[in-house]
Amino acid sequence: MITFKPLYELMEKENITWYRLQRWGLDPTSVYRIKRGENITLNTLNKLCYVLGVTPSELIEYTPDDFLEL
Repeated sequence: MITFKPLYELMEKENITWYRLQRWGLDPTSVYRIKRGENITLNTLNKLCYVLGVTPSELIEYTPDDFLEL
């Protein structure tokens, strides 16, 4: 499962609000989806990295799901 836990932690540490992310160019739908842990586009991930000055690995976290089979 992929989560935005590192993003939440970064936002808390840097005192960044969801409103500020919208003012920096993220559309409200993307903010809503991130808050709910839903899928976002690579364009949105790219924009987050740009405005926050970080890499994708600093915004998302991957934990393997036990139920998935390839």
